[in-house]
Amino acid sequence: MSGEEFTYDLKQVVEAALFVSEEPLRASELARVMPVGGGKIRQIMIELKQQYDSDCRGMQLLEISGGFKMTTREEHYPLLEKLFGRQTRARLSNSAIETLVIVAYYQPVTRAEVEGFRGVNSQSVLNSLLDKGFIRIKGRREEIGRPMEYATTEKFLDYFGLSSLNDLPDEDEVEMFALEETDDD
Repeated sequence: MSGEEFTYDLKQVVEAALFVSEEPLRASELARVMPVGGGKIRQIMIELKQQYDSDCRGMQLLEISGGFKMTTREEHYPLLEKLFGRQTRARLSNSAIETLVIVAYYQPVTRAEVEGFRGVNSQSVLNSLLDKGFIRIKGRREEIGRPMEYATTEKFLDYFGLSSLNDLPDEDEVEMFALEETDDD
């Protein structure tokens, strides 16, 4: 810490950082600017999550993508929507969702494999998902042509509210989600 002195309550600082962060905040990110380690900050985040849950507040802390994110509780959405209008998040096309499902379940996966599942050229949708940060290039496959391998990112986990890939739903749930997304269009 370059000579700066922290003279305030650490728990309050962590709570304030969670409040202003638009993305899930990792303890290690906060530890880079704090006089304590990531383990201590993570413990504070867990305590805050438990406190928000036990106090039944209008806000909650969710553990997503390896970090914590402050959000409003789902039961308050109807009133908040009336007050502020519908807050929309980036919409994904059906082809983008279909491609993300393939990448998520079969990663690392090549473009040819994605196209084999989808039955159509998928280069533009893969490029779009790369540009939006939902997938990344993991490496190159050790085979003829050395095709690129794609994998999902933390933004993918955050967008779908998953803590890790272990939280992926089974195939039946994915089909239901895809139907819900199409019904909203």
